[in-house]
Amino acid sequence: AEAQAILCDAQTSGGLLMAVAPEKEAALMEQLRGAGVTGAAIGEIVAGAAGRIEVKP
Repeated sequence: AEAQAILCDAQTSGGLLMAVAPEKEAALMEQLRGAGVTGAAIGEIVAGAAGRIEVKP
């Protein structure tokens, strides 16, 4: 299996990471597609201990 980058770093990849309210995700994705921009939902922000990042496959 080919390895995939699962964390984003706009400084090196040239990408853009955005945090969007769940109820606005579909509209944003539609706007991106309409502009010819590829986008993907890669996770969610949930309540938890401050400073903790949990990455799941």
